[in-house]
Amino acid sequence: MKAIVINENTLGILIKRDIYQILRASILKGATSNANEGWQFIFRLDKVRQATTQDFKNFRVDYHEDYEIA
Repeated sequence: MKAIVINENTLGILIKRDIYQILRASILKGATSNANEGWQFIFRLDKVRQATTQDFKNFRVDYHEDYEIA
């Protein structure tokens, strides 16, 4: 499972090429969705990068070794 950061405000897991599951979203950083909304689509204008262990710390989510990170 590839962990990603979307628009620097959402930590998620890539499900398919353009679909992800939210692990944590920060409305303080500008997120408009939350983890209770299920799967989300990645749009063309979204900035997406592979997550790091620091991202898991920043979003206060426990890292698991099954997550593929940068």
